[in-house]
Amino acid sequence: MNLHRDWRVSALMLLLLGVSGIDALAQVPTGTIEGTVKDSQGLSVPGAAVTLANEGTTRMQTATTSSRGGFQFTHLNVGVYKVEVSKAGFKISVVNSIKLDASTEYSVPPVTLEVGAVTDTVRIEADANLVRTAGAELADTVEEKQVEELPILDRNPMELMSLQAGVNNNRRTFTVINGQRQSFSNVTLDGINIQDNYIRSGSLDYTPNLLLMSQVGEFTTTTQNAGPQAGLGSSQVSVVTPSGTNNWHGGGFWYYRADSLAANDWFNDANGIGKPNLLQNQGGGQMGGPIRKDKLFVYGAYELLRRRRQIPTDTTVLTNEARTGVFQWRADCPTSCPVAQFADAQGPVY
Repeated sequence: MNLHRDWRVSALMLLLLGVSGIDALAQVPTGTIEGTVKDSQGLSVPGAAVTLANEGTTRMQTATTSSRGGFQFTHLNVGVYKVEVSKAGFKISVVNSIKLDASTEYSVPPVTLEVGAVTDTVRIEADANLVRTAGAELADTVEEKQVEELPILDRNPMELMSLQAGVNNNRRTFTVINGQRQSFSNVTLDGINIQDNYIRSGSLDYTPNLLLMSQVGEFTTTTQNAGPQAGLGSSQVSVVTPSGTNNWHGGGFWYYRADSLAANDWFNDANGIGKPNLLQNQGGGQMGGPIRKDKLFVYGAYELLRRRRQIPTDTTVLTNEARTGVFQWRADCPTSCPVAQFADAQGPVY
């Protein structure tokens, strides 16, 4: 027996298993693009070659239309795509600017192939596809531009979730979707659940993984009819991180908050209590781009939060008599009700 050789074989097997496990975890079904191909008479075109290309990274996938002229691409990352359809005897048809959002399905309008030389190309701009035809989910997406440009307190993009239809938060209770229990909602980051699954309380308001703007590219809130592939909840919040493209992009920021222009709490002001102090610094930056063009991309972000503040709270302050154990009890009844007193000293009511 060659122990040295067996050791190398075992190490190689463990490495292959690890790589395959990482690949399986990375294959998160974040989106789907599907459609059909027809000729000028409205008949299905089977056997047509369909190429899907990510306009940001130029990554391409290929497929062939079925006997009914249908095609489908699954497990797609968020981005802008282009679909190119070709077949001998027909002009090439190209659909540009297909915006695929997080955890959604985009149904391309029927692609029509016109008779002609394959050297000719017919280009079509994709529509907004506001009406979902690929599924029964009730969902809406907060896109990257909204995350970057809308005013958000403490750079927490989840604050925008309350703008979605069916999401309710009156600032006195936990956030809920369509009146369901908060534990019925599933929150994922790139397909991985990031909630506190031990307590499951306030699952839409608190996540151990604090989500900040640099970490969130966009997110989709599915309030009803979520597909079975989502799992773990009748409502879904699917968050995706930004990614690198063929162009370098990045930026830096620094936010400063203080109590200089803040108003005092009404009850504090009425009782002569000063304004609570606040000093908050929040800064960082992000950068993304190609390590090898069309092949390998990188994105990284760093964000810090330093906050010192005072929060007014109500508390019970015992009198000197109460601190020594002398209490007074009063019955909750009309004035004619006899009052039992354990001592003459005045103290808190129990």
